Amino acid sequence: MRGGSTHVDPIFGLHIPNRVPGVPREVLDTRDSWPNPEDYDREAVKLRDMFERNIHMIGKSASSAG
Repeated sequence: MRGGSTHVDPIFGLHIPNRVPGVPREVLDTRDSWPNPEDYDREAVKLRDMFERNIHMIGKSASSAG
């Protein structure tokens, strides 16, 4: 995003815009839409770990495919 301020999601490492006109903050940063931010963090870590495992498995499978 050019010219706008962002913050980095600590779990996924994504740069999230702090403000987009007409877009609610909880849409930009889904952590804000959860009633309990700690629940979001816990589930986000699980999701990140699943992605990392899948990427690792794809890499292993691709390297053994020849």
